[in-house]
Amino acid sequence: MKRLAPLFPLLFLCLAATTAKVDLRRVPNGGVEPQVAVDSSGVVHLIYFKGDPKAGDVFYDRSSDGGETFSSPIRVNSEPGSALIVGSVRGPQLAIGRDNRVHVIWSGAAGGMPLLYSRLADDGKSFEPQRVLLNKGLDGGASIAADDGGNVYVVYHAPAGHEEGEQHRRVFIARSTDDGQHFAPAATADLPEIGACACCALHAFLAPGDGMLRVVYRSADQMINRDMYLLSFDEKLDHADVRQLSQLKIGKCVMSTASSSLSFIAWETGNGMATTDTAERNSSPHTFRGGESMKHPAIAAADDRVLLVWTEGTGWNKGGKLRCEVFDRRDGHRIDASHTYADDLPVWGTPAAFARPDGSFVVLY
Repeated sequence: MKRLAPLFPLLFLCLAATTAKVDLRRVPNGGVEPQVAVDSSGVVHLIYFKGDPKAGDVFYDRSSDGGETFSSPIRVNSEPGSALIVGSVRGPQLAIGRDNRVHVIWSGAAGGMPLLYSRLADDGKSFEPQRVLLNKGLDGGASIAADDGGNVYVVYHAPAGHEEGEQHRRVFIARSTDDGQHFAPAATADLPEIGACACCALHAFLAPGDGMLRVVYRSADQMINRDMYLLSFDEKLDHADVRQLSQLKIGKCVMSTASSSLSFIAWETGNGMATTDTAERNSSPHTFRGGESMKHPAIAAADDRVLLVWTEGTGWNKGGKLRCEVFDRRDGHRIDASHTYADDLPVWGTPAAFARPDGSFVVLY
């Protein structure tokens, strides 16, 4: 792929016969591992990491023109160099809550890899001093979700007791009912004891229909059954419906991630990508195959189309490529068969994606 001038932000534009448009853009400020969310007024909120992968910073930008331009960055972490991203599964995570307040969590660079949290201050121009939500035991990436009622959910997996090993890890939820001012002690629900893949990230989101918490995570049952599960929690968070999404037998941590948009989720299968509409209980996943080492999906839904993005050829301290496909949200039929891609994904780079009101998509990487 012929590269354009570095100062030109639009790296690739794909316009299929069905007008499925995908813009690939680099993260502002030279950042990596972006996360993006669009609020109720159409403002695009973006966070990303910059600096030493073992001791860097999280920054926040916003855009009011669909990602064409972004504001000046604001550092999220109040202690410089207190964020970590090594492994591409531990990047900062973002959620938009009541009154479009921004909530952020990240893996701490201090000993024990604490789980840290901050939220946008009332003035909208700075972030509150960072807080520790978990001192140790984090390992793989955590996730965050928030709603219009003031609820903020921070979800992670960690050892359930003193026993070591992935098979003894459990999913925990720390909940705030006052917009992140205070969090109740983290608790684990009545779930099957099937462990959690230690260096895999889980993903939390709120279902569009009922607003209840959903969590996608990878198990580690008997250390070899690293299957993907969808947990659908009740209002009290002490019980969840458990749905197996896919199976994978492998005797090592696969360092996987997952993504969601509206009711759609995307995850790694071991040899490709899979998506499904969680609103359709009996729907079969749509699978995607590509090139070498397909990982780190991002998904964005708009009207009747869904964009799926993933990385290829990445590894430890190694960049790679980015690939996108657009498909029909009803039957999985591929709308855009031109295989939109970029070949300059940076080290520890992962994608984020969102839909514009006109039905086009933006990918940040």
